Amino acid sequence: MATAPVIRRDGALVEPRRAYRPEEVGELLGLSRSTVFRLLASGDLGSIKVGAARRVTVEQLDAYLAAQ
Repeated sequence: MATAPVIRRDGALVEPRRAYRPEEVGELLGLSRSTVFRLLASGDLGSIKVGAARRVTVEQLDAYLAAQ
């Protein structure tokens, strides 16, 4: 992912980070929350566990986008 701020569909700027919540991944890619969770469940989109939460790293997001 680029290091410049990203503009979400709602027009808000999002500063790039090392990992994103599934909801944020959906906003960045224009996908619904349920679609992101389906991608996570199928293994098409990787994630890591941080405590009880799931996070998608920038590397995992880049890998998913490269495969599309």
